[in-house]
Amino acid sequence: MLKGGLMVKRAAAEIALSAGSVSHPEVRWQLAQLAGNQSRYKRLDASGAERSRLIGIIKAQIRYQLTRGGCVRALYEQLAILQADHRLCTIQSRYQALRGDIRNLLRQGAVPTSRSPAAKKAL
Repeated sequence: MLKGGLMVKRAAAEIALSAGSVSHPEVRWQLAQLAGNQSRYKRLDASGAERSRLIGIIKAQIRYQLTRGGCVRALYEQLAILQADHRLCTIQSRYQALRGDIRNLLRQGAVPTSRSPAAKKAL
């Protein structure tokens, strides 16, 4: 088991080292393939990572303006809009991934159990 874990870490390190020749979203996708499915619905997709980066930029601008005594009201409003949009888009992305996974399982022959809402609906 230890050897297996080290092999995954080695592969992840090799992917990270190749980051100069590959785009950031591609590196994130490759690392996600190694990580497993435990956090599959919590990982940000490429657009989510970009939204998160923009939110970080706005926060940095707010910090900078606060140290200079500048007006930050417009930045706070922009931040609130970006954060609300990010929350909504992230939830939509998770929902789409979950629906896609369920469809794939059903195509492969999975049957809803008696506890699932789909099984209750079929009754």
